[in-house]
Amino acid sequence: MDNVTAPFARVFRRGFFFLFAQRKTFEVFKTSEVLSECPASVGMTRCADKAPRVTFSTSSRKHLGKFTFMQNFDRKEHWEKIYGTKSLNEVSWYQPVPTTSLDMVKLFNLPKDAKIIDVGGGDSLLVDHLLELGYTNVSVLDITENAIERAMERIGANSQHVKWIVADAATYVPNQQYDFWHDRAAFHFLTDKTEVNHYIQAISKGLKPNGKLVLGTFSTDGPLKCSGIEIQKYSEKSITEMLKPYFEKTNCFTINHETPSGSKQNFLFCSFQKFH
Repeated sequence: MDNVTAPFARVFRRGFFFLFAQRKTFEVFKTSEVLSECPASVGMTRCADKAPRVTFSTSSRKHLGKFTFMQNFDRKEHWEKIYGTKSLNEVSWYQPVPTTSLDMVKLFNLPKDAKIIDVGGGDSLLVDHLLELGYTNVSVLDITENAIERAMERIGANSQHVKWIVADAATYVPNQQYDFWHDRAAFHFLTDKTEVNHYIQAISKGLKPNGKLVLGTFSTDGPLKCSGIEIQKYSEKSITEMLKPYFEKTNCFTINHETPSGSKQNFLFCSFQKFH
């Protein structure tokens, strides 16, 4: 077989191409990932479906061998289901006013035309508040089209002033540099070392010299799971050590987040500045 086209195989966002063989045995090939960046003018009605079909030639694939999987976890499918079945104020990370994140924006005294990206923003309300504060260059990235669509519908006409990016943070490669990179509760879902390292490299590439980074993760006193998925908890020491080749820590603190159900989740928020 010389070519395999998308309808007859499944492309996982981690960048691996799985060709079904027999039963639960798969042949695994390394491929490039196709990401969708969707301006508001295009709309979010399954923008990924509008992308051109991709054909992978056997001559361009790197064969990684055969593996047998007992069960596969599809990250995108999981989050699409969450946002497709739960309302905004039912998810555990819901905040009517993202006070901590907004305080960090004010602390850095960002100009109104600063390039800001909110990774894992989904349909959170941070983008609403940034627009109300007069910020004019905001991007929101999330793996789920459902979340992005909901945010766009909520914001209405102002959504055209936001760049909406459908991508998996684990494999995202930024195509521009930002002044401020914000991530509340996306980073701690990356538990694979390769994905963590890729994400840190992406932040380093995607921030301007002296650019500001804010990461909000579950602290060592936080939960072990979120939305049924195991997460990676961090201490000030561990997250600072991980980022020190690229960033200088400016501040760290812990804070409790109260979920809609009334439970408490302890978060660690750290801010960093990229080296020159």
